[in-house]
Amino acid sequence: VLELVSAEAGVLPVTFERENLDSIFQQVAQNHQSKASEKNQKIACDSQKLFVNADHKILIKVMNRLLDNAIKFGHENSTINIEAHPKNDTVTISVKNEGKGISPEMIEAIMKPFTLDENMMNHSKGFGLGLSLTQALLKRVSSGLHISSENQNITVSFNMNRSD
Repeated sequence: VLELVSAEAGVLPVTFERENLDSIFQQVAQNHQSKASEKNQKIACDSQKLFVNADHKILIKVMNRLLDNAIKFGHENSTINIEAHPKNDTVTISVKNEGKGISPEMIEAIMKPFTLDENMMNHSKGFGLGLSLTQALLKRVSSGLHISSENQNITVSFNMNRSD
């Protein structure tokens, strides 16, 4: 809660550095490998050897939360894709998984703090702060979270400034 408040209030310190997405993706995937293995999920990373201008701690926290959700809500025996796609001066970073589809109303609801509904997301652990904290962290680095759901394919993405 304190991290959410400090991020929302704009007092969370931010230090921009050149970050290697390949290194970030591999670190985050390694952090979650055992949890993914429990569901027989594979984590595939494609950074396209890109670099972004980002705060290392914030980027790691965001990626860890997104991958944790992808594993938690993803289907067993599926592949989770962590990808980076350049477009002009930005890079879109995304985590894609196969899971129960999410309606636009549910997407709006889960972005709000303390949203935790066992019937809605099929879980009852935590405080319902994960995505709202992720959104607040991304705001500190002038970005934002985008969630899309088509059939059973869920993509959560955000943009970062490219660093060549």
